[in-house]
Amino acid sequence: MGMTCLRLRARPTRCAVYSSPSGSGILRGGSSYLPLDLSEKHIDFSDKESDDMPSYTVAAKILRRMKASRGSVWSAKDLLDLGTRASVDQALRRLSLAGTIRRVARGLYDYPQSSALTGKRAPTTQAVAKAAARARGAQVRPTGAVAANALGLSTQVPARAEYITDGPTQQIELGSRHIKLKRVSPKRLALPAGAGALIEALRYLGMDAVGKLTESDIRRVSQALDAADIRRLRNAMHHAPDWMRPTINAIVAAQPATGSRHLK
Repeated sequence: MGMTCLRLRARPTRCAVYSSPSGSGILRGGSSYLPLDLSEKHIDFSDKESDDMPSYTVAAKILRRMKASRGSVWSAKDLLDLGTRASVDQALRRLSLAGTIRRVARGLYDYPQSSALTGKRAPTTQAVAKAAARARGAQVRPTGAVAANALGLSTQVPARAEYITDGPTQQIELGSRHIKLKRVSPKRLALPAGAGALIEALRYLGMDAVGKLTESDIRRVSQALDAADIRRLRNAMHHAPDWMRPTINAIVAAQPATGSRHLK
């Protein structure tokens, strides 16, 4: 019996990004499809470009994470579980150049939230400040008018948002807004989240203004804190100046059975 031999020739794997009707890019390779929202109409990856593929895989993972948490701001350090530092940096650079993600400040990126009425929305100053601090392995807390506004003690929205940190002092330009992270003693960061923000807000208002807070103000602040914040305030009263303590005691006493929300 004769035997027929077939020589199979391996063909390079090719993938292309096509534009969908919605404007989103679709990666097509074999039978799998992955929406990428890339701005390029045609991107061709072949074996001769295999050095780029690991970075692209990291880019896809980064994009999925950002899209799942719109409104958050990210640094490369937040994404190192998805790849090496070099591949993460390269992926962020490519995605931002493609317009798929937005570079909001040096080393900080987001996947913009948008609406038909307002278009792309800028990230909050708090999201930017927290990402900048995380990038340096530091803590951050709102202070001054930012803390007072967050707790409903002031309607002022400052053009310059100030935060305190145990990392280095830095300033960030966010369009027309300015964000300052000011290095302070770790003692000022001993209380977490809402409890620490309350101390900072009262310090900003000053002794005279704090003494004039109404019962309505006290209830509003108390409702902005959760039960854990109230416990921490009660157990760490020594962190507050003497003139603040009567007001803090009133806020603790006004706490309902369950806090309405948690100030992050």
